[in-house]
Amino acid sequence: MGKMTFVKETRFGLTSRLHFFCDNCEEATVLSTDPNNGENEITKAVVWGNMSIGIGKYQCEELFAIMDIPFMTQKTYSQTTAGIKKIWEEKLFENMQKAGEEEKKLALEKGNVNADGTPFITVIVDGGWSKRSYGHGYNAPSGVGVIIGAETKKLLFVGVRNKTCSSCFYYKKHNLAPKSHDCALNFSGPSTSMEQDIITDGFCKSIEQHGLLYKYLIGDGDSSVYSRVVEKVPYGRQVIKIECANHMTRCVSDKLHKLAKNTSFEIFNRKMLTKKIKNITNVERLVKSVRIIVKNNKNDVVMLRRDLGNAPYHIFGNHENCRDTYCKRKNDGEEDCTKIMSPLFFQEILKILEPMKNKADRLAYNETTNQAERYMALVAKCTGGKRVNFGRSISYTCRAYSAALSHADGPSWHLNAWKGNCSNHMIQFCLKRKRHNEQRRERIIPSKSRKLCVGPDSNYGPNASQPDMAEIEIEEKKIIFLQNLRDRISGDSSIQEIEMKTRGQHDNVLWREYRQDYLTSSNFGYYRSKIITSHLLL
Repeated sequence: MGKMTFVKETRFGLTSRLHFFCDNCEEATVLSTDPNNGENEITKAVVWGNMSIGIGKYQCEELFAIMDIPFMTQKTYSQTTAGIKKIWEEKLFENMQKAGEEEKKLALEKGNVNADGTPFITVIVDGGWSKRSYGHGYNAPSGVGVIIGAETKKLLFVGVRNKTCSSCFYYKKHNLAPKSHDCALNFSGPSTSMEQDIITDGFCKSIEQHGLLYKYLIGDGDSSVYSRVVEKVPYGRQVIKIECANHMTRCVSDKLHKLAKNTSFEIFNRKMLTKKIKNITNVERLVKSVRIIVKNNKNDVVMLRRDLGNAPYHIFGNHENCRDTYCKRKNDGEEDCTKIMSPLFFQEILKILEPMKNKADRLAYNETTNQAERYMALVAKCTGGKRVNFGRSISYTCRAYSAALSHADGPSWHLNAWKGNCSNHMIQFCLKRKRHNEQRRERIIPSKSRKLCVGPDSNYGPNASQPDMAEIEIEEKKIIFLQNLRDRISGDSSIQEIEMKTRGQHDNVLWREYRQDYLTSSNFGYYRSKIITSHLLL
C-alpha cells in the first residue's frame, strides 16, 4: 500500500488546494477545502458581507490576522467585488422594473394620465455624499442619488457619481497603457452638482425605463435639483415641486437657535426664545407649532399661510388673530410678550418664517422625504458611517446597490439576491433579524410619550460642569471681583447714580447685568446648598 506525501498548498481567495503525491502509483492528487467543488463561495461570502456591513478589505484583513487566518490578495478581492456588483446590479434592476410596473398600475387606476396618454406619478428624490460636509466641506469624491415612488415607497432609480478611479490614477502616474477594468470614474463636475446630475438623469430616463412621467417631485431645498429638472428634462416644465415639511421645519429650528445665540441682540430678548414653559423652550414650542400647522392645514394654502404668519404671535402670548380651532389660551390672561420684546428682534423671528409662508403652496401637501432619508441611512451604514473613502473604485457603487436592495427587501435581502444555495446559517439569521425588526416596531414608544430634547445641560454642552479652579486662581479672581464692587459704589453719588440707572428692573439691561454680581433671595438657596455640599465632601 502506497504512502500519500503532502507536496504543497496553493490558495485562491479563502480556499486552499492541497497537493499530495502517492509513492506507490506515482500519481498526484489535489484536494480542495471548498465544499462546493471549487466555486469559492466562502470568498464571495466574505466580500459580500464586508460591503453589506460597512467595512473594507483592510478591516477584514486585520480581523483575519488576529484569528491567524490568511486573507485573500487585493486582486482576488477586486475580482470578487466586480462579480458581486453584477449580481446586485441585475437584482436591483429587476426590483426597480417591478416597482415601476406597480406605480404605473396604480396611476392608471387613479386616472393620473397625461394628455398624450402617459401616466404620471409622484416621486421622492434626495442625494447624499460619500463623506460628511459638516456645513462647509463640499468636496466629496463620490455621491449617490435616488428616486422613490411615493405610492409604493419603492426605488425607481439609483445613480452613483465618482470623481476618481484608483486604477486609472495608477496607470497615468506610471505612464502605462490602461488595461481593461471596471472604471469607477463617471463624473468631472463639482461635488455640489452630483445630486442634480443624478436626479436629472433619472427623470430623463423615466419614460424609457418605466413608461412614466415624474410629474410631482418631493424634495428638500438643499440643492438646485428642481431648477435643473425644469431646464434639462424634456417634460421639465410640467414638473411640480413639493417641499419636504420636515426639512422646512428643521430649517426654521436651526435659524431660531442661531438667533437665540446672536449677541447683537439684548440678552433679555434672546432669553424670551430660550425661556422654558413646562420644561420646553419657546424655540421648541414654535417649531412644534409650525409642524402642526402644516399638518392641520393640508391642501389649504390660504389658511396655512395665515397660521404660519400668526405662529410667533400665538407662542408669545398675542392671540388676537388665533383661530378657535387650535388656540385654547385666548381667555387665560396670558402676558403678551410681543409688546415687551424688542420690535427689531420680533421682526427677525417673523423673517425666519417668511420662506415657509412664501412656499405655502408647496408645503400644503404635507409630504416628507423620509423614505429617501431611510435609504441614505442605509448607505451610511454600508459605507462605514461615511468615515472610509470607498469612492476610489467600484466599491462605493456596490455599497449603494447593497443599500438599495436592503431598502427594498429588508433584512432578508441577502436570500433574494444570493445566487446559489443559501446556507442554513444565513437563512436563520435573516429570518431572525426580520422577526426582531417586526417585534421592535410593535414595542416602539408612541411619539406623544417621548421626552423632548431640552438642549444642553450640566452633563453636556457649554454649561457642562467643570473642575474647580486652583486656590491661587480663586484668590486672584476674588480680589478683582471685590475691587470692582468697591469701585462701583465708592461714594453716595455713585449709589444714587446706580439707583437711577437701574430703575425698571427686568426691563433694564444694566439692572440685569449688575444683579448677576450680587447674592439675592432668588439665588441664595442655590449657593447655600453648594457650600453645604462642599463641607460634606471635605
